[in-house]
Amino acid sequence: VSALAFSSDGALLALGTGAALEHSTGTGDANVLQGNGTVKIFDLSSDIPKPLPDLTFITGDDQVDSVALSNDRRWLAAGSHSGWFVWEPRSLIKQNKMTLQVWKIQDDSNDPRDKMRDARFRNLNRVPSVLGRNGTLSLAFATDSKCLISGGTDGLLNLWDLTGERGATKALRFIGHHGPVTSLTGNDKLLVTGSLDGTV
Repeated sequence: VSALAFSSDGALLALGTGAALEHSTGTGDANVLQGNGTVKIFDLSSDIPKPLPDLTFITGDDQVDSVALSNDRRWLAAGSHSGWFVWEPRSLIKQNKMTLQVWKIQDDSNDPRDKMRDARFRNLNRVPSVLGRNGTLSLAFATDSKCLISGGTDGLLNLWDLTGERGATKALRFIGHHGPVTSLTGNDKLLVTGSLDGTV
């Protein structure tokens, strides 16, 4: 398990998995198994957490690094990578493949009685919207669930609009850090970011 996130109401848990270590019986060395980086959603409404089979998503990368669920429980976002992290001078992180993806996990109609529509929605939204491959280290949904904010290895913040018909689109870009944006949080009025350059 490489990433965890609750929904705001505590009813869902997003769990990200990734590459595992396998110890060689001959040498004792640890070998990294190329993992199928996967995100699973668990229902926590009962006494026993239950995985939701139709809400399991494969990222295509080795490991899931971060996950987030929107407050309205309609969106799931995941940052993932393949291969090793390489630390370069000035604390810049280089990575061959780092992916930011988003899935719509609940239909706007929100009508549980329409089983055919629900099944069709699940099939259509099995494939994620790939928002970027330039190196996402941190992510969070806005409190109104209308956008996703991501911080990258290039020191930039990107705001992704989730209100359109065509899925997520890049709406704004903010410049403020000289190093990778490793953490971010906020509320309906303020966004706070932290970077490896030592600034907040």
